[in-house]
Amino acid sequence: MARGVGHFAKAAEKMMHTNDDVDLLQMSINNEVEAAYQKTDSKNPNYIDVLSGKARRVYDTPDKGILWGWEVTAYVMTKAIAAGAELLCGGKKISDTCYAPTVLLNPPADSKLSTLEVFGPVVCVYGYDDLDAAVRQANALPVAFQAAVFTDDVDTANRMFKQLDASAVMVNDHTAFRDDVMPFAGLRESGLGVGGIPYTLEDMQIEKMMVIRTNS
Repeated sequence: MARGVGHFAKAAEKMMHTNDDVDLLQMSINNEVEAAYQKTDSKNPNYIDVLSGKARRVYDTPDKGILWGWEVTAYVMTKAIAAGAELLCGGKKISDTCYAPTVLLNPPADSKLSTLEVFGPVVCVYGYDDLDAAVRQANALPVAFQAAVFTDDVDTANRMFKQLDASAVMVNDHTAFRDDVMPFAGLRESGLGVGGIPYTLEDMQIEKMMVIRTNS
């Protein structure tokens, strides 16, 4: 999760989970968040995003005017809940600068929470029965960055690698994994170009050609 007033770009915001054991997922989330609260204090905010009231995240709403900072997180979350999302945990301010780690189940696919980057400690979980439908939903976003797949089946892992519109796919690990030597790229509205030491060096160079005509 993000530290300070910044944003952890690789943190997962959207998760697909099979419907057959979603109750177990809810129990696990509640236990983990409760443990996070107990470990968090003013000197060690490792489990809570600190959102500055002066953050440069601005959103012009039709009913609340211009919102910024944590207000954007609260606004899109409240709208999603009103449209049918289930709040599993969090969903409230902790202080003037902190918002509780929040997990919502099945927000509408067309809600702002589902289609925008939240830039806050909010994760959306979507149940699915058909894997192809889950891939289509994931690929429908205007942003594309790193993705993660958890499976014991190598064929499923290869299939997801081919079908997911992501610049990198982590298998059985979270989306925040990164090494400086690996390509690091945002696709669509997520960014332009490829980072990583060798890729950045290449991108900063200019290819130049010379053509010579001689008299001989």
